[in-house]
Amino acid sequence: MDRLNPAFAKDFEALYADSRYLYEMALDRVTDALRAITRDRNRFTVAQQRRIRVEPGRVKEANRLLAKAQNPKYDSRIGRPEDIFDVITDVAGTRVTCNTTEDVRAVERAIISSQTLLHPRTVPEDKAREDYISSPKPSGYRAVHLLVEVAVPQGGEFCQVSREIQIRTLLQHAWGELTHEDTFKPEVKVPPLVTALSKRLVRWPRRFAGAD
Repeated sequence: MDRLNPAFAKDFEALYADSRYLYEMALDRVTDALRAITRDRNRFTVAQQRRIRVEPGRVKEANRLLAKAQNPKYDSRIGRPEDIFDVITDVAGTRVTCNTTEDVRAVERAIISSQTLLHPRTVPEDKAREDYISSPKPSGYRAVHLLVEVAVPQGGEFCQVSREIQIRTLLQHAWGELTHEDTFKPEVKVPPLVTALSKRLVRWPRRFAGAD
C-alpha cells in the first residue's frame, strides 16, 4: 500500500489511537527503572548521581511517525500501517543526560546489565545498541541509543513493548536540540547554508562534549 495514501494514514491513526496507551505505560516503566538505576549507590556515587539526569520521555505523535515512515530506507519494510510499530524503533523514548562522556558510558553499562530493562528479543544486537559517540552521524549528531523491552498489561495479559533510550552529554544534548531536531529531520526542509553551519558548529566543542 502507498504510505502517502490517505487510507493508509487513516488506518494508521486508528491503530495509533488504540495503541498509544501501551507506549505511555512502557514510558512510565522505563523512566522509573532508569531513575532506580541511576540512584543506585552500588552503581553510582553521590557525585555521579548529581551529574546524571533522567529526562521526561515522549511518545511520538502519529503525524511524526507517518512522516518518518516515508523515508526510502523503509520502502521494503513498511507495507501495512501496523508495520510502522515494528519497524520504527523510537515510537516511545526517553533520554538520560550526563555531564561527561565517562558518565554516559557508566549509565550505558548499568542499563545493559540491568535485570529490569531487557534486550528486545526480536531486535538484532547491532540495532539494539547504536554508538553515535564513537561513530557520529554525518550530521555530527552524537549520542548512545539503546533499545530495551518492558512488559505492560493488555487485555488481561502482558505484552512486550520496546523503548528507545538516548544517553548523551549536556553539550551533545544542546547541539541535538538546536540542530538535529529542527535541521536534520527528513520532513524538515532547510537552506543548505544552515545544514553546513550546523555541521561545522559541532566540530568546535568536541573536546568539551567528550567526543574525543
